[in-house]
Amino acid sequence: MRTGKADALLSRHKKNRIMEKEKIVEKVVEILGVVDEGFITEKELSEKIGVSKMSLWNWRREGRIPYYKLGQGLIRYKLSEVMKRIN
Repeated sequence: MRTGKADALLSRHKKNRIMEKEKIVEKVVEILGVVDEGFITEKELSEKIGVSKMSLWNWRREGRIPYYKLGQGLIRYKLSEVMKRIN
């Protein structure tokens, strides 16, 4: 059984490891110029690029823009990928 002191040390150790990993990721991003981009919704994409959701649906159907199907009826996009295809 661990003591409170041991738990505190373990917790501090875990926090330090997490901070080290975050620093490594930041450095890789800095060196490679990589951005950890999340997914955006159809509504967000249509607002960002100024087209209707129906246009996005047509573009998807025609294969003009990349998208991710994350479940039944759940479509998401990565803005940078879409911008590369439409520009």
